[in-house]
Amino acid sequence: MPVLANFLHERFCQALHVRLWAGEKQSEARLKAYRETMYRGSNPDDKALKPNTRRLCQRPEVRLRLS
Repeated sequence: MPVLANFLHERFCQALHVRLWAGEKQSEARLKAYRETMYRGSNPDDKALKPNTRRLCQRPEVRLRLS
């Protein structure tokens, strides 16, 4: 799969991939990767982060990039 057109999605995929290969749990790795690459808010414990992260991971292009 080539590089994603959306730069933020690409950075998220790369950060998530590194965390998963390092042995982190998938749910924790997703959340940490999302926070470090895409989240720009002032509340890092926002309850909307988990659903947003899960939704991003379900996008077809992101799933292909992670596989």
